[in-house]
Amino acid sequence: MMKGKRKQHTAAFKAQVALAALKGDRTVNELAGQYGVHPTLIHAWKKQLLAGADQVFSNGSKAATADAKVAVTCECSARYADFPNANRLWDALGAKEKLDLGKTLQRGQGKNKVIPIHAARFSRDGKNLALGEAGERDGFAKVFLLDATDGKKVREMNGHQYGVTALAFHPDGKHLASAGRDTTVRLWRLADAKCVADIGKGRGGQFQDWIHSIAFSADGHLIACADMAGQIQVWRLGQK
Repeated sequence: MMKGKRKQHTAAFKAQVALAALKGDRTVNELAGQYGVHPTLIHAWKKQLLAGADQVFSNGSKAATADAKVAVTCECSARYADFPNANRLWDALGAKEKLDLGKTLQRGQGKNKVIPIHAARFSRDGKNLALGEAGERDGFAKVFLLDATDGKKVREMNGHQYGVTALAFHPDGKHLASAGRDTTVRLWRLADAKCVADIGKGRGGQFQDWIHSIAFSADGHLIACADMAGQIQVWRLGQK
């Protein structure tokens, strides 16, 4: 007797169900009926969401505003995956989707025309959202600046060869730093999308312990970068 194929749920769907469970205005059984999943899964997803809540505020393909009212999730489909890329803004308090950013960020035709996103970061005031393109592109992967209210694209920058890995807004709110698989860091002026500083040197190729995390000091004078090998480098803007 053949077993039925187990249904695969996307990360965005799991997040939506887990947030609804956290809201607490309906029972798990009621949610199970609404979303068509077993109550055991809802308990597991809720537990997983709570266990990884701190990661929502870190670099990567998900982020939240400082007041935790709005969140973004970016599902980047690997080559072997059977689900499409998806980028969504969420009303975190209401546990519901706010905007489908896939309508803003598209390229080409077909099932996976939505641009894959690997890095996401909100500005400190929550008004802007920076997204970094994923993938092993031969050309330069883009850095996008969106209006976090309506999802419209404000700026587009030629970020990094092979893909963008991390983003960080400067404390002045006027600049954005990006890191990539090309093992470099760039500082962008948001007013005109101009690269005003190249930090570090490429190590040759995309598999040379690329930088995966960047952060500014509170005064904005220093920027720290951590790579896959665990090495941390700190630069004073203008010199290392």
